[in-house]
Amino acid sequence: MKLFGTKSPPLMGLDIGSSSIRLLQLSRHGNSYRIDHFAIESLPPGVIVQKSVQDVLAISDAIQSAVRNSGSSSKYCAVAVSGSAVFTKTISLPANLAEADIESQVQIEANQYIPYPLDEISLDFEVLDNKENANALKGAGIQAASMVSDKSAEVLLTGYCGPKAFMTLEAAKIRVANDVEGTVEDAVKAFNEEKLTFAEKANVEGQW
Repeated sequence: MKLFGTKSPPLMGLDIGSSSIRLLQLSRHGNSYRIDHFAIESLPPGVIVQKSVQDVLAISDAIQSAVRNSGSSSKYCAVAVSGSAVFTKTISLPANLAEADIESQVQIEANQYIPYPLDEISLDFEVLDNKENANALKGAGIQAASMVSDKSAEVLLTGYCGPKAFMTLEAAKIRVANDVEGTVEDAVKAFNEEKLTFAEKANVEGQW
């Protein structure tokens, strides 16, 4: 959704700071922007300590008050999340999995790596289409490796990895386990139980 497109619904921007809640709603007018709604709501001391939320209810009340005082009726809001509060990981899955199955695998992965109860966090995933790389005659491995690197992955679990792809992953400091067998769930379980060996070189020749 474009933030200020002509057909986009009104969108509020919300900043949750350590001492206050700030709300802003802009609209586009020609080549410039206009402030339509604005509000600041103070937070009681101790609600947020060292970037950690201590009182969720107080923040909820402050947000409701800011929306009410701003006069905005928008149902859409954009909120920034700091990098230290975000966990990102790339996993490989069969291309024919249904969305419900993908979501299930994401939950399994999250449960292993996120040090918080899953009912206290927000989970989301993006499906990366690898068909173009899989059908490429040349350079498919390098393209796939670059895509994995672009998504900030730290580990790749795979059955085979060619020399050029391995070099690309190694340069990006991504560890590769390239003799993995079984289902995705089996691979993730083996990784979490530290049963996998990380490779020092490719295990297939180029264009295999």
